[in-house]
Amino acid sequence: MRISRALFVVGFCAPPFLAASPRAYATFHLMQIEQVIGGVSGDTDAQAIQLRMRSNGQEFVSAARLRIWDSAGNPTLLLDLTTSVTRGETGSRILIATPAFIAKTLPNAEADFQIPNGSLTAILASGSLTFEDDLGTVLWRLTWGNASYTGPTTGGTDNDQDGQFGPGVAGALPSAGLTALIFNGAATAPSTNNAADYGTTPGAAVFTNNAGCTYTVDAGPACGAVDSDMDGTNDDCDACTDTDGDGAGDPGFATNCLNSCPTDNCPAVQNASQGDADNDGIGDACDTCTDTDGDGFGDPGFGASTCPVDNCAGTANPGQEDGDGDGRGDVCDNCPALANADQANTDSDARGDACDNCPGAANSDQADADGDGTGDACEAGAPGGDDDGNPDDGGGPGGSDGACGTMGGCAGGMASAVTAVMAGLPLLRRRVRRHSKSAPLGTTRSSS
Repeated sequence: MRISRALFVVGFCAPPFLAASPRAYATFHLMQIEQVIGGVSGDTDAQAIQLRMRSNGQEFVSAARLRIWDSAGNPTLLLDLTTSVTRGETGSRILIATPAFIAKTLPNAEADFQIPNGSLTAILASGSLTFEDDLGTVLWRLTWGNASYTGPTTGGTDNDQDGQFGPGVAGALPSAGLTALIFNGAATAPSTNNAADYGTTPGAAVFTNNAGCTYTVDAGPACGAVDSDMDGTNDDCDACTDTDGDGAGDPGFATNCLNSCPTDNCPAVQNASQGDADNDGIGDACDTCTDTDGDGFGDPGFGASTCPVDNCAGTANPGQEDGDGDGRGDVCDNCPALANADQANTDSDARGDACDNCPGAANSDQADADGDGTGDACEAGAPGGDDDGNPDDGGGPGGSDGACGTMGGCAGGMASAVTAVMAGLPLLRRRVRRHSKSAPLGTTRSSS
């Protein structure tokens, strides 16, 4: 039994990636607390936290939470992340900010999650911030205040090999200027310890949301005096100036974040779909000539188009030739020499019903061997049919077609045969009587 166990243990060596990081496949566990600011130019209502994903597929944060710990190590729930975010590539970020912080960035930040103003104020001098799962497993911990903080500095091993995130960063959270506490490692880097991993940004901190839009900390951003879209944020601080309110930003506004506010192809006409059928950069909702084939004539069905309607939309025909005058251009008319405005085509071949010699059976070649105007596809194999000019052969060359096959015809052929037999019966009877008289019963007349 001991041998069996030994063999089993040796044979079940876990792959290195599982042994080193037992939950590397999880959907939000591989996450850094990348950046934290405790205030902007002394305004401690303006605070923000930035998370960063260490691996792909970490966007499912709806089962995660943030807690803060006072200097004695007593935890309080800061934020329960009840929804996930959209982007989950390695290095993608999640921005959590107070309303006051949003107003002190240029452009004004669009946070993925908001927390109340001053949420970190009680722990500015010393404390700890943890990113956890909903069960309380600490996935990343950031501690500051060093000796003034007497609470735990430990966590799980998902992001720190030994689970020891301490010692903490010396000093308080930055709050007097425009700088923030920032993790100096790469996006994929694990934690070693807070004191070694974190530093202060060299200038005004730049925060990034999940869409990839960036916001620079600014104590008094110059927002200008104009609010073109009347959303309460003046244009120079507006991350999406959108006058028609369709979610796409007007062109020409430098602070619009294209990741979350793409340029509107119809800035004065609401068109959330941004449809542009002819790919000319002008949305269908305001395009005065939606012309998918580029021949200078507009496709029908587009209300904003004012150019002449194309008689063959989808196929370029700048001359708009229409020989039969049915409103359908010759290049796409299924009966170009015969007017058929409805373009009916029952058998879906290349010919419309109006000019098809066999509208009930597909025959693009229009073959008609006997030249009678009915296509071979409609005649061949039809009872009583005639595709070789002989009405008595069953409908095919050599009598091979039709319901009667090679018998020589159907009803017509059979009737002719019966008539011929009946006409020959009297002659047959006379010959039989003459033969009987000249040869007595029981004898045989010799031939001479």
